[in-house]
Amino acid sequence: MSLIKALSYARVSTPEQAEADLSIPAQLKAIRAYAENNGMVIVKEYVDEGVSAYHDEGKRFGFKALIQHAISASEVSKILVHDTSRFFRNKYKSYTVKYELSKYGVTVTSVTNPYDTQTVDGIWREAIDESMAMTSSMVTAFHVRKGMSENASKRDPETGYCYKNGGRAPFGYKLKRVHVGKDRRGKDCYKCLWEVNPKTAPILRQIVVDWRVGEGLSYKRIRDRLNSLNIPGPEGKPWGTSTLVEMIRENRLMQYTGIYYWNKEDHNTKGKRYKDKSEWVEVSNAHPPILSIEEVKAALAVSLTRQPRTPAARSYDSRWLLTGLNLEGKPFFTCKRCSGNMIGVSRSIHHAGKYCCGNHHYKGSIGCNNAARVNSHSLESKLISIIENTFGTPESVENLFKKLNSRIQSNIEIYHKSIASIENELRSIEKKIDFTFEALYGGLDAQICNERIERLKAQRIQLFDKLESLNQKRPVPLTIDPEKAREFFSNTRKVFESGTNEQKRTLFKTYIRHMELDSDTGIVNVTLYPLYLQEKLKRGDNSSLHISTGVGGGT
Repeated sequence: MSLIKALSYARVSTPEQAEADLSIPAQLKAIRAYAENNGMVIVKEYVDEGVSAYHDEGKRFGFKALIQHAISASEVSKILVHDTSRFFRNKYKSYTVKYELSKYGVTVTSVTNPYDTQTVDGIWREAIDESMAMTSSMVTAFHVRKGMSENASKRDPETGYCYKNGGRAPFGYKLKRVHVGKDRRGKDCYKCLWEVNPKTAPILRQIVVDWRVGEGLSYKRIRDRLNSLNIPGPEGKPWGTSTLVEMIRENRLMQYTGIYYWNKEDHNTKGKRYKDKSEWVEVSNAHPPILSIEEVKAALAVSLTRQPRTPAARSYDSRWLLTGLNLEGKPFFTCKRCSGNMIGVSRSIHHAGKYCCGNHHYKGSIGCNNAARVNSHSLESKLISIIENTFGTPESVENLFKKLNSRIQSNIEIYHKSIASIENELRSIEKKIDFTFEALYGGLDAQICNERIERLKAQRIQLFDKLESLNQKRPVPLTIDPEKAREFFSNTRKVFESGTNEQKRTLFKTYIRHMELDSDTGIVNVTLYPLYLQEKLKRGDNSSLHISTGVGGGT
């Protein structure tokens, strides 16, 4: 009887696992013993150290080599692992890989809990093991996130700033390790703070305050100036435009005012970078500021009101007026089902064009199953009517500003109520602190009193943080001359009927922020740009020729 030829795979994701009985040598020892006792010979052993089987799929180089070996070597029919979780902790991905291996006659066996997947019992046991491995990772991840969230809300007693959850400090800051005691095994524990980097913080201020706000420079011109001065980028390399774009994003700039954001990144949804903002953890006064909130607002206003960049030649005079990016550099017209860009398609220039989901057009139903199409001429004509009805008459302009002022007034009322509520809570906390001191003088246990006072002080700090955050976002009344607004909106129909494609594209993107096709209802949802128009008018750019014809290029 010939021996079964097998491959083995061992993995640890943390140093703690390596120190425990799940170390690589321990796993390989158990696998070798199983192979010897079951008439198998191990052709080659593969290992991965310090990588997760749930999140770090791209970093599992040993695993990739293992799978490639298994499907290319006809004599191999087994992959041996210590337990199911060493192979994969995501049962859906595990099933996909195992199914692919089965096409080549290869099965995966856990040596600590072997079962025959050709039987009903074996299939059930495999499903249970994989579900347990996956839920174990999810529970661990939950507690890790919980611990990191608590860590982000704790403050260093010496500086008063909050601790950070690892990672590199943003450009302008540097990491400072702070000793916070010892763990249960007696090892020293450290936490990280961000402190101002005296070398890079002045450069950051120069980029944002002097060049972006003061001179209104584009990312490209800032990049070229930095490189001509031989100023190294965040990683010691020459500056790139994408680095500056990332640095001057809203949430990145707000960090420089002392706000710390955590739990922003979405690592589980393909094609989605950030989670919904409601899931972000935001901590005010978390580190020393480099920029003021006024300077950040000014930088964001430059990005919002800056003339669109000149596009590549192929889209400069495109007939597809609703494709590409909006004035903020974000997708202008998207598919609600997959969030992909809508594109223009036509059999020829003589046929009426249609807008459709780009993912569906290029990838078929595997990319997106939204096969709906919208007539371009019909949609564009309706949009012009919407713009005219919303902005083009004295009555509509008056109604627009009434609505805006009503919304702002509502926000002002909410703001004052929130301020009053926080101030009431602060007064209540001060009273509780005074009562606790009186109880201490009256003979109550000092440790109990101290613990209570510390809790109350921590609550007071959190309330002051909320108060400061609210004051930074205080709404202000709208101040625009309606006569200027009417002049601003006067040439909409004229440009649409006689302007170039470039002018028409800029016309739409001046008034419209975003559009989304809902294929389930057949409705195109349109978000207009009143706040953008407000900013343009405040800056004095109220010439109808300049705004309507898009002087400076389109997207």
